[in-house]
Amino acid sequence: MRAPIPSMDNTFVGRSAELAELLPLLGEPRLVTLTGPGGVGKSRLAARLAAPLPGESEATGAPTVFWAALWPTRDARLLASAVAEAAGLTDHTARQPLRALGEWIGDRRALLVLDTCEHLVEACADLVAALLAACPALTVLATSREPLGLPGEHVHRLAPLPTGTDALTLFLDRAATAGALPAGRAELALAAAVCRRLEGIPLALELAAAQLPDRPVRALAELLGDRLALTDPLTTSGAPASTARVAPVAPVAPVAAIDSRSPVAPVASVAPGRVRGGSVPPPIDPSVTFGPVSSTRSGSVETPFPPEGSVASVAPVARIDSRGSVAPVASVAVSGSGAGPGTGPGTGAGHGSRPGAGSVGDGLGARPTLPERAPRVPPQAPAVDARMPGPSRPGVLRATIGWSHQLCTPAERLLWARMSVFRSDAGAAVLRAVCGGGPLDGPALGAALAGLCRKSVVVPLPGGRYRMLDTVREYGELWLTGLGEGEAERLARRHAAYVLGVVRAAERGWFGPGQAETYRGIAETHADVCAALDHLALTEPAQALELAALVGFFWACCGHLHEAGHYLEELLLACPDAPVSVQARAHWALGVVRALQGDFDAADALSGDSLMFAEFSGEADRLLDAAYLDGILLLLQGRPNEAGARCARALAGPALPPARHGGAGPDANPPRGPVPEDRHLESDPAPGQRSGGSGFLWGEAPVPAHPPARWGSAGARVRCRLVVVFALTAAGRAEEARAAAERLRAGCVRRGESWTRAYLDHQLALDDLLAGRSVEAAASARRMIAGKQALGDSFGVALGLDLLSAALAAQGRAEASARVAGAASTCWQTVGHPQRGTPELGPLRATAERSGRALIGDRSWELAFDTGALRDPVAAVRGILIAP
Repeated sequence: MRAPIPSMDNTFVGRSAELAELLPLLGEPRLVTLTGPGGVGKSRLAARLAAPLPGESEATGAPTVFWAALWPTRDARLLASAVAEAAGLTDHTARQPLRALGEWIGDRRALLVLDTCEHLVEACADLVAALLAACPALTVLATSREPLGLPGEHVHRLAPLPTGTDALTLFLDRAATAGALPAGRAELALAAAVCRRLEGIPLALELAAAQLPDRPVRALAELLGDRLALTDPLTTSGAPASTARVAPVAPVAPVAAIDSRSPVAPVASVAPGRVRGGSVPPPIDPSVTFGPVSSTRSGSVETPFPPEGSVASVAPVARIDSRGSVAPVASVAVSGSGAGPGTGPGTGAGHGSRPGAGSVGDGLGARPTLPERAPRVPPQAPAVDARMPGPSRPGVLRATIGWSHQLCTPAERLLWARMSVFRSDAGAAVLRAVCGGGPLDGPALGAALAGLCRKSVVVPLPGGRYRMLDTVREYGELWLTGLGEGEAERLARRHAAYVLGVVRAAERGWFGPGQAETYRGIAETHADVCAALDHLALTEPAQALELAALVGFFWACCGHLHEAGHYLEELLLACPDAPVSVQARAHWALGVVRALQGDFDAADALSGDSLMFAEFSGEADRLLDAAYLDGILLLLQGRPNEAGARCARALAGPALPPARHGGAGPDANPPRGPVPEDRHLESDPAPGQRSGGSGFLWGEAPVPAHPPARWGSAGARVRCRLVVVFALTAAGRAEEARAAAERLRAGCVRRGESWTRAYLDHQLALDDLLAGRSVEAAASARRMIAGKQALGDSFGVALGLDLLSAALAAQGRAEASARVAGAASTCWQTVGHPQRGTPELGPLRATAERSGRALIGDRSWELAFDTGALRDPVAAVRGILIAP
């Protein structure tokens, strides 16, 4: 599904000159890069530029807009697949992602927005160069703290808002939203002074306005004056103490001790020694920072805010460890000069050593090669003029964020730091599980979260989720690192453990009423699953392989095939000694990925490996999964008898050998008669428990008189039973196939399951079509489309649209059939290859088109087809589902 342009929940203020200058530039193929420091409004302006004007749409000739938010992507090797998925391409081929993306965009007029490129500048530059060479009508709009460095790049350095006009308008608008609009001439004058002091930086203005409910505008102006004076370049540029203007330094705010009986207990002062306090429950050691600190030494003022282009080792005011010791901090060290602007906190590197900064490669085969790029020169920090009247703009933003941080309660500061571990939006329950502990136990976390929302540090979203802006998150990451004693590592470990636990639970409950919700949840937390995989790959590779194996099937169904393949391949190589059960699952998941990509040779080899490890493990689910993969491969190769025999043997349990490609040969003629149902499906235990059952039989396979108890989980069994239904249909045993499908579907309905039920609706629609029941076939096809859309399964949606088009054609509704066929064609393009499926679908597609053209003529049929094909796939499917 194509990523939407971020919505604007509040008023867009100003930028009329920028819009007038930049909108015409986006009408031609080129690269336009918005640069500037964090918080200046680059992403906001890009969203405004990308949004269609009133009356514009793709149907009226407006460009197709693809929005790719890159901040969650940390590995350059996954950049192309991340951009492809944001563009709506769920590629089911073995092509390189960059080549697939270039072919998907093709010659169409399109605008690709790459938001937040600064941590992957080199990789983004390579990707953009390749796409501009391959896509003649493509325009790229990038936001970054530095240019990409490509020839012909139009760089627009975004300035802050004018302080006397737009900045004041923005500040007053956000103050009104907070319910604290300044009134009267005096307060308006103070508000204008605040805007001047903050130099019109939008994020700084929003953070300041969020403070107004707690302090009047006069107090706000005074606090800002004191705070920003500490970052005046005259006091930090090395000027002699006699000439430096040093603002009075307020005394350090009281620190707070952590006590197990009372979450936060104030302490009168900080001094070397020990403060008695209780221990904090694991796994988070509550080293808490209450700062930053400002202190005078030799007439100068030290600041904890590192200059742009530096990596800071941030030291807290005081650290309270798990033993109750308080260690005051004398100074803040700033080191390193090689990190360019936008290098994330904690990376400790410039372009040459940024994590994952390898080339993405062109991946475009015979496409035009990458153009030569001029040598990139890392931007230098601007020189500081001793005559400048105030702090630099990056310093203003850092000071404002630090000031907002200092005005937070201790619990809010700790939550701010801990929330920085997330790469995607998170709900309150997730925050409690990962960020709770110590002073954030129980109601204290909810109170801290509410406080961060009031201060605009955290943005509440519909559905009970919460988001932290990139620049604010970076500050939290710095403070999390500054907490010391391995706090960042402990939190990353806790985050990864939570993600692994969630995915384990999702797999256990795969066959059940929460299945669709589980798929949506895994899709929403995709970036956090990747973060957990990255962390575990470095610290616990076997657990990383388990996580990749568990999530691999979910990702394969939702179109994240390249990422699933990337992690599974790397981790299988890194973990040759992983438990055999994990190896079996991982080979199975990678085999499913390769089968969906059409690489049947690789999938067949992985299927054999999966069976080998499954036999070593002796686990029923691993043996059933190996049979499912083998059966799918046989079906796709047009060998339904072997596919059915293979899965029937697995369902029968250990009484029969689980030989690959066993049972009836390709020319066998299995005996007719009903296929016994899985008698234990209806009595299967709740999701997460084990189940027993006999199984479908095929050919000469005998029915065990007493099926083995607890042979496989319900989910593993129904996948094999689904293959048997497909095989019966493909083998021409229509009555048996329909009976088996209806029985299995009834069980799925009772359990509230979606994935299997949708494919059974596919089989019922196919059977109805072949039997001439076109009305019933259309109803089943619509049910399948709705079910697959709820799971984010583009492949399944495309299959359902093909069946619906054929059913409508059989009813004589040629124009409607052509529109659906057009929508199906677009969906197949998002999948990345021509129409696929079991072999019997091809003749149905051809017959539907032939009959439709004969009924309404070639011109009318093609016009209706184009109407369906040109619509956004999601909108097209939504309209098709509500149409009669």
